Amino acid sequence: MFFRRFSCSLALVGGLILNVAAGAAEPPMAPLPPMPSVGDEIVWKKSGVEGDYIVKVIATKKDTFTLKSPSGATTKYSRNFIVSPISWTNAKGELRGEVKVVSGRPNSLFPLDTEKSTSFLDSGYTKDGGHEWQGILQLCYVKSTESLSVPAGTFDVYKVNCRKVNGDWWMNMTWYYAPSVGYYVKKIEEHSNGKLGTWELIRYKKAGN
Repeated sequence: MFFRRFSCSLALVGGLILNVAAGAAEPPMAPLPPMPSVGDEIVWKKSGVEGDYIVKVIATKKDTFTLKSPSGATTKYSRNFIVSPISWTNAKGELRGEVKVVSGRPNSLFPLDTEKSTSFLDSGYTKDGGHEWQGILQLCYVKSTESLSVPAGTFDVYKVNCRKVNGDWWMNMTWYYAPSVGYYVKKIEEHSNGKLGTWELIRYKKAGN
């Protein structure tokens, strides 16, 4: 990965070298993603699921929005897609887990531009299995720009990589964010237990269209 010539500190975690200091950036190219609207419908081709996987925006508040899955479960997200889901419920509306950023500046990755990076810590819990965690380190960088084809079409995207680390546990996540859509059009999750998940956009239908 090529870095500009300016003073910076580097972190090496799990084979990833990241620039974690603020430096001069090129003119803004991809600002913080826009907020979805209530009624928006996002249709995915999701690994392990037969047919379309459809989620709908059912609520928005400040910089967060809530998606409802086909099962009726809901998840609240930040408009900044590199931030972990904020909270989630089951189909009965019962809270099942929450996560919060405890230090760092995840929004500093925006406006997206190649060579930019950031790091932050989050903590949370899930009632499914009774897990609780403190200080998961998340390291993110904009790897490249490219043209990507998914079922919804071909888009110019920013490829954003994040690695979450907590002891022996890790997760690698890759988003392909399309400014023309205002949302990522592909996502890949790779877990330390060998599990792999992919989402490819089939359609993003705006409310009222």
